[in-house]
Amino acid sequence: MARLKQAKEEAEKELAEYKTKTEQDFQMKLEEVQNGTYIFCLFGFRCLNVKRLEQETHAKSEQLKNEATRIGNDWSMALSLSLPQPASLTLSLSVVVPRRRFGSIRCGPRDNRGPLLKGRILSSEAIQSIQSLKRANRTGSLSLSLPPLRRLLKADLLAVLRELLRQDHCTLAVHVLSTLRSEYPPLDLTLYAEVVTALSRNGERDQIDRLMGELEGIQGGYESDKALVKLIKAVVGAERRESAVRIYAMMRESGWGSESWEADEYLAEVLSKGLRRLGEEDLAAEVATQSQRLRKGGT
Repeated sequence: MARLKQAKEEAEKELAEYKTKTEQDFQMKLEEVQNGTYIFCLFGFRCLNVKRLEQETHAKSEQLKNEATRIGNDWSMALSLSLPQPASLTLSLSVVVPRRRFGSIRCGPRDNRGPLLKGRILSSEAIQSIQSLKRANRTGSLSLSLPPLRRLLKADLLAVLRELLRQDHCTLAVHVLSTLRSEYPPLDLTLYAEVVTALSRNGERDQIDRLMGELEGIQGGYESDKALVKLIKAVVGAERRESAVRIYAMMRESGWGSESWEADEYLAEVLSKGLRRLGEEDLAAEVATQSQRLRKGGT
């Protein structure tokens, strides 16, 4: 038993030493492979110098290149000596480069509508009213669209009016303006000025006199004077003499130039120049006299 135990211990000791030696050899070869001094082949690890192999390969390739160049030069020289050279050889090549043609592209609105105003939002009722007015205008039954317009709020009516003016539907805009005048009096003269400008722009100047004939009266005041100046400029720009005279007559009837409605100097100057431009010299002189009286009173 003692002999067997001793033999077992010796065998285990030899086995441990063998494992230790094998592990050390493996680690050494692994470090050499990582440093690049050995490469792995099919038959195991073989001691090859990688740098030396690269140098030999490069030298061999350079030698082959030089040899190929020398042989090519020899063949070229021999061929040039064996073939007769022509006296003159002229070769002309004309390269035709096609020209690119670019078509012109014009970007613009599809119709004569004006630009969309920033921040302007139409309600669903206003959009439906515009659509119904356009349908009624196409069918020739414009009076049938008046009842739905009366149910709209003032803000929606104003939005419908300005949208129709933007699209140059002047006849429909005049129809909406009449609804505004009947439902929400008194009406701002700035709206009349916008409609007159649109009518003049679209060549419907005869409707301007009809529109001014429906104007019942003019009220005085600072804001009214500013709107009245815009209206006078629009009428004079459209060259409507009858409408300009009617505006001045309504101003006199409303007390313009009296204590109830003090005449504005700038308004008098614009009106005087407009009447003189339209050929109403007497009325222009009368307004100019009023303007001079204002200047003297101011000084």
